[in-house]
Amino acid sequence: MRTVAVVLFSFTNWLLCFSQLHLALDTLKPGEKVTGNETLVSNGGKFELGFFSPRQDASKYLGIWYHGLQPRTVVWVANGDHPVPDSTAFFQIADDGNLIVSDINGKSYWSSGLKVSSSLNRTVKVMASGNLVLLDNQVSINNLWQSFEHPTDTFLPFMKMNKNIKLTSWRRFDDPASGKFSFQLAQTGDNSYIIWKDRV
Repeated sequence: MRTVAVVLFSFTNWLLCFSQLHLALDTLKPGEKVTGNETLVSNGGKFELGFFSPRQDASKYLGIWYHGLQPRTVVWVANGDHPVPDSTAFFQIADDGNLIVSDINGKSYWSSGLKVSSSLNRTVKVMASGNLVLLDNQVSINNLWQSFEHPTDTFLPFMKMNKNIKLTSWRRFDDPASGKFSFQLAQTGDNSYIIWKDRV
Protein backbone atom coordinates (compact mmCIF):
# COMPACT_ATOMS: atom_id res chain seq x y z
CA MET A 1 0.00 0.00 0.00
CA ARG A 2 2.87 2.39 0.81
CA THR A 3 4.40 1.73 -2.62
CA VAL A 4 1.12 2.47 -4.38
CA ALA A 5 0.67 5.62 -2.32
CA VAL A 6 4.17 6.83 -3.18
CA VAL A 7 3.60 6.13 -6.88
CA LEU A 8 0.28 7.95 -6.86
CA PHE A 9 1.82 10.88 -4.98
CA SER A 10 4.69 11.11 -7.48
CA PHE A 11 2.30 10.85 -10.45
CA THR A 12 0.07 13.56 -9.00
CA ASN A 13 3.06 15.85 -8.48
CA TRP A 14 4.19 15.20 -12.06
CA LEU A 15 0.74 16.13 -13.39
CA LEU A 16 0.75 19.29 -11.31
CA CYS A 17 4.19 20.30 -12.59
CA PHE A 18 3.16 19.53 -16.19
CA SER A 19 0.02 21.62 -15.78
CA GLN A 20 2.03 24.53 -14.39
CA LEU A 21 4.53 24.27 -17.23
CA HIS A 22 1.68 24.25 -19.75
CA LEU A 23 0.10 27.33 -18.24
CA ALA A 24 3.48 29.07 -18.28
CA LEU A 25 3.73 28.86 -22.08
CA ASP A 26 3.34 32.39 -23.39
CA THR A 27 5.19 32.10 -26.71
CA LEU A 28 4.46 30.57 -30.10
CA LYS A 29 7.17 29.76 -32.66
CA PRO A 30 6.99 29.07 -36.42
CA GLY A 31 5.46 25.65 -37.03
CA GLU A 32 3.46 25.75 -33.77
CA LYS A 33 -0.28 26.37 -33.54
CA VAL A 34 -2.96 27.29 -31.05
CA THR A 35 -6.09 25.28 -31.77
CA GLY A 36 -9.09 23.81 -30.00
CA ASN A 37 -8.87 24.41 -26.25
CA GLU A 38 -5.13 25.17 -26.32
CA THR A 39 -4.12 28.55 -24.93
CA LEU A 40 -1.12 30.76 -24.22
CA VAL A 41 -0.90 32.34 -20.76
CA SER A 42 1.19 35.42 -20.02
CA ASN A 43 4.06 35.35 -17.56
CA GLY A 44 2.48 35.92 -14.17
CA GLY A 45 -0.79 34.33 -15.29
CA LYS A 46 -2.90 37.47 -15.77
CA PHE A 47 -3.86 37.14 -19.45
CA GLU A 48 -4.76 34.19 -21.66
CA LEU A 49 -4.99 33.85 -25.44
CA GLY A 50 -7.09 31.24 -27.21
CA PHE A 51 -10.30 30.56 -29.11
CA PHE A 52 -13.70 31.22 -27.59
CA SER A 53 -17.38 31.07 -28.59
CA PRO A 54 -19.40 33.87 -26.90
CA ARG A 55 -22.72 32.47 -28.14
CA GLN A 56 -21.84 28.88 -27.20
CA ASP A 57 -22.18 27.87 -30.84
CA ALA A 58 -19.61 26.53 -33.31
CA SER A 59 -18.23 29.98 -34.28
CA LYS A 60 -14.68 30.56 -33.05
CA TYR A 61 -12.91 33.82 -32.27
CA LEU A 62 -9.27 34.31 -31.30
CA GLY A 63 -9.11 36.54 -28.27
CA ILE A 64 -7.28 37.59 -25.13
CA TRP A 65 -9.04 37.55 -21.77
CA TYR A 66 -8.24 37.70 -18.05
CA HIS A 67 -6.95 34.27 -17.10
CA GLY A 68 -9.07 32.53 -14.47
CA LEU A 69 -11.67 35.29 -14.20
CA GLN A 70 -15.34 34.25 -14.41
CA PRO A 71 -17.36 35.23 -16.28
CA ARG A 72 -14.78 35.47 -19.07
CA THR A 73 -13.80 39.08 -19.73
CA VAL A 74 -12.38 39.46 -23.24
CA VAL A 75 -10.07 42.46 -23.84
CA TRP A 76 -9.05 41.87 -27.48
CA VAL A 77 -10.43 39.95 -30.46
CA ALA A 78 -8.56 39.25 -33.70
CA ASN A 79 -11.33 38.13 -36.04
CA GLY A 80 -14.38 39.80 -34.53
CA ASP A 81 -15.97 40.49 -37.91
CA HIS A 82 -14.98 37.14 -39.40
CA PRO A 83 -15.61 34.20 -37.07
CA VAL A 84 -14.35 30.76 -38.03
CA PRO A 85 -17.61 28.78 -38.46
CA ASP A 86 -16.37 25.56 -36.87
CA SER A 87 -13.84 24.06 -34.47
CA THR A 88 -11.06 23.70 -37.08
CA ALA A 89 -9.77 27.22 -36.30
CA PHE A 90 -6.09 27.68 -35.57
CA PHE A 91 -3.67 30.53 -34.88
CA GLN A 92 -0.05 30.53 -36.03
CA ILE A 93 2.83 32.41 -37.64
CA ALA A 94 2.30 31.80 -41.35
CA ASP A 95 5.00 31.03 -43.90
CA ASP A 96 4.92 34.68 -45.01
CA GLY A 97 5.77 35.86 -41.49
CA ASN A 98 2.28 37.12 -40.58
CA LEU A 99 0.08 36.12 -37.69
CA ILE A 100 -3.03 34.42 -39.06
CA VAL A 101 -6.29 32.82 -38.01
CA SER A 102 -7.24 30.09 -40.48
CA ASP A 103 -9.25 26.90 -40.77
CA ILE A 104 -8.30 23.39 -41.77
CA ASN A 105 -9.00 24.21 -45.45
CA GLY A 106 -6.50 27.06 -45.47
CA LYS A 107 -9.09 29.86 -45.53
CA SER A 108 -7.86 32.95 -43.71
CA TYR A 109 -10.16 34.84 -41.31
CA TRP A 110 -7.63 37.34 -39.98
CA SER A 111 -4.03 38.42 -40.61
CA SER A 112 -1.64 40.90 -39.04
CA GLY A 113 -1.20 42.37 -42.54
CA LEU A 114 2.58 42.81 -42.58
CA LYS A 115 4.81 42.74 -45.62
CA VAL A 116 5.69 39.23 -46.73
CA SER A 117 8.81 37.83 -45.09
CA SER A 118 10.44 34.40 -45.19
CA SER A 119 12.07 34.91 -41.78
CA LEU A 120 11.94 31.88 -39.49
CA ASN A 121 13.20 33.90 -36.54
CA ARG A 122 9.83 35.30 -35.55
CA THR A 123 7.95 34.48 -32.37
CA VAL A 124 4.64 35.73 -30.99
CA LYS A 125 4.24 36.31 -27.28
CA VAL A 126 1.45 37.21 -24.85
CA MET A 127 3.00 39.84 -22.61
CA ALA A 128 2.22 40.32 -18.92
CA SER A 129 0.48 43.59 -19.92
CA GLY A 130 -2.00 41.75 -22.17
CA ASN A 131 -0.22 42.93 -25.32
CA LEU A 132 0.20 40.34 -28.07
CA VAL A 133 3.49 41.02 -29.85
CA LEU A 134 5.19 39.59 -32.92
CA LEU A 135 8.96 39.67 -32.50
CA ASP A 136 11.95 39.20 -34.73
CA ASN A 137 14.46 37.32 -32.57
CA GLN A 138 17.36 38.92 -34.41
CA VAL A 139 16.06 42.48 -34.02
CA SER A 140 14.78 43.12 -30.51
CA ILE A 141 14.56 46.92 -30.72
CA ASN A 142 10.99 47.14 -32.05
CA ASN A 143 8.00 44.85 -32.18
CA LEU A 144 7.01 43.96 -35.74
CA TRP A 145 3.34 44.06 -34.74
CA GLN A 146 1.41 44.43 -31.48
CA SER A 147 -2.22 44.23 -30.46
CA PHE A 148 -1.86 47.44 -28.40
CA GLU A 149 -1.68 49.28 -31.73
CA HIS A 150 -4.72 47.39 -33.03
CA PRO A 151 -7.17 47.35 -30.10
CA THR A 152 -10.80 46.34 -30.37
CA ASP A 153 -13.10 47.62 -27.60
CA THR A 154 -10.82 47.75 -24.54
CA PHE A 155 -8.12 50.19 -23.41
CA LEU A 156 -5.61 48.53 -21.09
CA PRO A 157 -2.92 50.03 -18.85
CA PHE A 158 0.33 50.82 -20.72
CA MET A 159 -1.52 51.29 -24.01
CA LYS A 160 -0.84 54.60 -25.73
CA MET A 161 -3.70 56.42 -27.41
CA ASN A 162 -2.94 58.29 -30.61
CA LYS A 163 -4.93 59.55 -33.58
CA ASN A 164 -4.50 56.28 -35.45
CA ILE A 165 -6.10 54.15 -32.71
CA LYS A 166 -9.84 53.68 -32.43
CA LEU A 167 -11.85 51.56 -30.00
CA THR A 168 -15.11 50.12 -31.35
CA SER A 169 -17.87 48.53 -29.31
CA TRP A 170 -19.06 44.95 -29.79
CA ARG A 171 -22.25 44.59 -31.80
CA ARG A 172 -23.87 42.81 -28.86
CA PHE A 173 -22.65 41.38 -25.55
CA ASP A 174 -22.31 37.98 -27.26
CA ASP A 175 -21.15 39.22 -30.69
CA PRO A 176 -17.67 40.79 -31.03
CA ALA A 177 -18.36 42.11 -34.54
CA SER A 178 -17.92 45.87 -34.92
CA GLY A 179 -20.74 47.70 -33.15
CA LYS A 180 -22.28 51.17 -33.39
CA PHE A 181 -20.03 53.20 -31.10
CA SER A 182 -16.41 54.28 -31.40
CA PHE A 183 -13.92 56.09 -29.17
CA GLN A 184 -10.94 57.99 -30.57
CA LEU A 185 -8.60 60.90 -29.99
CA ALA A 186 -9.98 63.90 -31.83
CA GLN A 187 -8.20 64.64 -35.09
CA THR A 188 -8.17 68.36 -34.25
CA GLY A 189 -7.47 70.08 -30.95
CA ASP A 190 -5.28 69.04 -28.05
CA ASN A 191 -5.88 65.86 -26.07
CA SER A 192 -9.61 65.74 -26.77
CA TYR A 193 -11.42 62.41 -27.00
CA ILE A 194 -14.71 61.77 -28.73
CA ILE A 195 -17.30 58.99 -28.69
CA TRP A 196 -19.64 58.75 -31.63
CA LYS A 197 -22.24 56.53 -33.18
CA ASP A 198 -21.07 55.63 -36.66
CA ARG A 199 -23.43 52.78 -37.57
CA VAL A 200 -27.20 52.67 -37.85
